[in-house]
Amino acid sequence: MHYETFDQETGRNDFRVAVNEILRDYDKGYVLTARGQIVAISPKGLRDLETAPRPPGDPSNVQQRVDAAIDKFRRRGSTSSDRRDAIRDLADILEFLRPQAKAVLTQQDESDLFNIANNFGIRHHNQRQKTQYDEAIWQSWMFYYFLATIHATTRLIEKATVVTAAKRGPNTTRP
Repeated sequence: MHYETFDQETGRNDFRVAVNEILRDYDKGYVLTARGQIVAISPKGLRDLETAPRPPGDPSNVQQRVDAAIDKFRRRGSTSSDRRDAIRDLADILEFLRPQAKAVLTQQDESDLFNIANNFGIRHHNQRQKTQYDEAIWQSWMFYYFLATIHATTRLIEKATVVTAAKRGPNTTRP
């Protein structure tokens, strides 16, 4: 086969499949992503959350930041500080979505959501923070909790937008 006719994407996929057979068995399990990064395999049951279609909405303020947080959290060799930063990044995305989320979440749900981000040593550094927890367990839980919440919240916002548009009718313009 001549190098000019070689299908680079197929070659990369074949290589990734072969390498992933080896990486999967190393330590707790790793995978080579399509972007060329070696990351830890997500816990069973949570893999679908990371590979689900990206949350709808603003690409630069939601989708790209979600991708970056996932990369930061799962990166091979990520430290507790890296994982805390990834959780903070997800909390910041929720903060960005907060004005729209108020319309689709109850006040208590919103309050509970930001209680975790603001009082468990993620976004603030003061004496009132709860920091006496097993970081490996709790950081993993908080990360996937916020990731799932972003998915749910953006979909609720999108649904509310569609319903509002449908109520206006097809021939009306937005104010």
